[in-house]
Amino acid sequence: MLLAQIHCSDPRCVNELEMVVEQLDELAGLVCDCGFGFQLGSVSELRPDDAKVTHVQFRRGRALRRLAA
Repeated sequence: MLLAQIHCSDPRCVNELEMVVEQLDELAGLVCDCGFGFQLGSVSELRPDDAKVTHVQFRRGRALRRLAA
């Protein structure tokens, strides 16, 4: 499991999110509400033996939507 911190690629938008994913490919195609894509800021590995994810907080912004293929 990975904890990915992503932010909107539009310099005027302040939308930043933390997402728990199995693979980074899961972030492909995510679109911010403003219409721009997201950029990966950082990635951390989550190990089940060290800790559990009990809550993932959206720091700023609104929900994500996936770009239609």
